[in-house]
Amino acid sequence: MKFRIDWQKLDAYNDVITSRILKRLPEDYHLSRDEVKSEVNETFIRLIKLFVPKVDGLSLTSYCYKYAEKYTFKRICQEYNRLKK
Repeated sequence: MKFRIDWQKLDAYNDVITSRILKRLPEDYHLSRDEVKSEVNETFIRLIKLFVPKVDGLSLTSYCYKYAEKYTFKRICQEYNRLKK
C-alpha cells in the first residue's frame, strides 16, 4: 500500500524533535545535533514501515510526529545505558 509522505514536513518535525531530545539528554552524553537528527530520520523510516492507516485516525506525518520523539529518545537512552555499563 502506498502512502503520501511529506518529507518537507517530516524534516521540519525532525528539527523540533531533535531540539527536544538534545535538551533531555544526560549531561555526560554528548551527541551532536546531526547524530540525533540521523536517529530521528531512522525512526521515521521505522514508523513509516509500521504505519497502518486509520487505526488511530492519524495521517502518516502526524503518526510520525506523535511517536518519533518517544521512540528515538528511548533508543538513545538504551544506547547510553549500554555504554555506561
